[in-house]
Amino acid sequence: MTAAERARREALRREVAGLFEQGCLSDAQIGRRFRVSRMSVNRWRRAWQTGGTAALASRAPVARNAS
Repeated sequence: MTAAERARREALRREVAGLFEQGCLSDAQIGRRFRVSRMSVNRWRRAWQTGGTAALASRAPVARNAS
């Protein structure tokens, strides 16, 4: 995943965090709005509840060991 793709995903998650703060939409409604699965939204909500918006940051891919 490129840096631009990670930045785009992180921006989407920040926008979703704003909706979490408002508390007006269900996971399913947010998923439909952003064209992601309800389970992804649920996972983001749990991360947001425990770590705030910073917990939604896109992480760099994990390096694989070639051995």
